[in-house]
Amino acid sequence: MPRLCEVDRHLALGLLQAGLPISKVSLRMNVNRTSIFRPRQRLHETDQDLHAVVVEVVVVVVVVVVVVVVVVVVVAAAVAVAVVVVVLVSFVVDTFSFKLSIWDTKIAVSYNFV
Repeated sequence: MPRLCEVDRHLALGLLQAGLPISKVSLRMNVNRTSIFRPRQRLHETDQDLHAVVVEVVVVVVVVVVVVVVVVVVVAAAVAVAVVVVVLVSFVVDTFSFKLSIWDTKIAVSYNFV
């Protein structure tokens, strides 16, 4: 049987001061049934819980960073495509407009000669 730890002694003392009958055997049986009064096991479980929480937080942070990077890359690509489209359209419009003006001039010139 395990030795009574400090928490168990305080519990037993509190129960005895309250006038409730309790023995070391019943307290030990109670300790063996539940892990509430086992500080070492609770500490180990707490370390495991803390490790699980840290892993979850790291995973969430990594996922958020990846999502933000993907969104920034997609927005930057969309802006780059929009700039290229605007430059190409303005180049085509300027070129077409220049060709039309030359054509109009040639028509006007040939029209004057007739």
